[in-house]
Amino acid sequence: MTRTVLLGLILNAGLLLGLAVVLDLLSARTSLGRTWFGRTLAGVAAGLIGIGLMSAPIYTEPGLQFDTRSVLLSITGVFLGPVATVVAMAMTIAFRLWLGGAWLVGVLVIVASGGMGLVWRTRHPRTTGVRSLWSLYALGVVVHVVMLALIATLPEGAGLRTLPVIAGPVLVVFPLATVALGLLLMQRLERVAVVARLRAQDVERERLIAAIEQSDDSIVITDASGTIEYVNPAFVAVTGYKLGEALGANPRILKSGQQDAE
Repeated sequence: MTRTVLLGLILNAGLLLGLAVVLDLLSARTSLGRTWFGRTLAGVAAGLIGIGLMSAPIYTEPGLQFDTRSVLLSITGVFLGPVATVVAMAMTIAFRLWLGGAWLVGVLVIVASGGMGLVWRTRHPRTTGVRSLWSLYALGVVVHVVMLALIATLPEGAGLRTLPVIAGPVLVVFPLATVALGLLLMQRLERVAVVARLRAQDVERERLIAAIEQSDDSIVITDASGTIEYVNPAFVAVTGYKLGEALGANPRILKSGQQDAE
């Protein structure tokens, strides 16, 4: 692997990691995966990063360039769904056509990468559910074997000249990059799921508190030692005790005191 290829790999890896950061920022402002706007915005973010990858290629031949858009688009297909993937594919295809050269193979790589990511999303639900790193690795291998096969079809021997240089990084590094990016997005999705569960619990807690407050029945909540921690308005109305008198007391003492008063 030449020094140029290694530096290109490092730069591409940094841009790929940027996708997770961008999606974290977007998820704080919009419900990604739940609205068309959020999905489209995620696709635009992925498309812009894809253009950045293509602007900093790892390896170039006359009319040909090599980058990690295949990693980006396959993972986009798995985790962000069809809307975001189609948007990202359309943006990267448009940019690839603008670059010129052997555009047909480049476009086919884009379509194959995003398409296989979407197929993986459908046929391997564990990748987005229980999350299987082995499934992500298998996706990385399949996508990049297909990519190498497409590159081999380049005319005038360009594919045969390119394969010896890029085959190693593709088959060794790129499946691992697919797993690494997938792992980052899995962690992001898990954080989003945790926040959603906490918000749902807060809503349920607020509903329960409202029901207790409005109940006509006297409700008392005590700690493990029997000390009163909460009473609802109905308890105050029925017993005549003030809130300050009830909190911190023992229900049996209150009951006894009430009987003595009677």
